[in-house]
Amino acid sequence: MDREDRSREARTEPRPDDRERQRERAAAPPIEREHETWQGILEEDERRERERG
Repeated sequence: MDREDRSREARTEPRPDDRERQRERAAAPPIEREHETWQGILEEDERRERERG
């Protein structure tokens, strides 16, 4: 295996700290919002702004 092959392999293999971060993201609880879609979230944010203002 030459140096180019090793560097290509190194780029495709995730680093150990990256693997750990992916596991943390998968284990994180979902954000509790009233709506699941981005449009619903925007509408919810606008409604909260109106209530505050």
